[in-house]
Amino acid sequence: MAADSTETRGRILRAATKVFAERSYGSVTTREIAAQADVCLALLHYHFGQKEELYRAIWAKHYEDVTRVRHERLAAVDFDRPVETVVREITETFYGPPFAVLKNNEGRWFGYVMAREMADPGESSRGVLKRFVDPTASKFLKAYERALPELSKSQRSWCYQFMVGAILHALTDAGRLARISEGAAKSKDAAAAVPMLVDFAVAGWLSMRKSVVARRRSNGKS
Repeated sequence: MAADSTETRGRILRAATKVFAERSYGSVTTREIAAQADVCLALLHYHFGQKEELYRAIWAKHYEDVTRVRHERLAAVDFDRPVETVVREITETFYGPPFAVLKNNEGRWFGYVMAREMADPGESSRGVLKRFVDPTASKFLKAYERALPELSKSQRSWCYQFMVGAILHALTDAGRLARISEGAAKSKDAAAAVPMLVDFAVAGWLSMRKSVVARRRSNGKS
């Protein structure tokens, strides 16, 4: 692909990511994105086709790098260790790569895109989460199942959903954390955010396990 063509595609993707971060999928037009990218509409359609194809290209660009790193690290987890160690490694694998990959402006825009998509009642019609996000969720849930077999499928799924909410909130915070902490904490400080997210989530998983085991014992189950 020619250099100018690559640059044009990149410019369109950056513009589209910013526009989709600012507004919902349904309210955005390709004409608006073309104007933001300073290209003609025909050139946008030449490179990406219709709006949904462009939208999927944004996810492919940003989410696939995160997915690759996560899957590689999950595959290397040694489950023959204490449960606390295993749960921590899985959780670090969940939180670390997104902050590493999505730390620039475009990455933060994509954080808003993810948050909007997950909250959009129409997301299932596009199948973006099913294509890009659900396979990773399945891998993490299987890893947590192997590490925490005491928990039910429902409990693991809820805990995972809470983790997703926490990372999206951290990635998309626009300054409220600094405001409510009176400047003591800033969500864009990944060096501080990731260890705290990991500690918080690990404590939640292990507390859930402890509660389940205690209830089973009180009910006379092994």
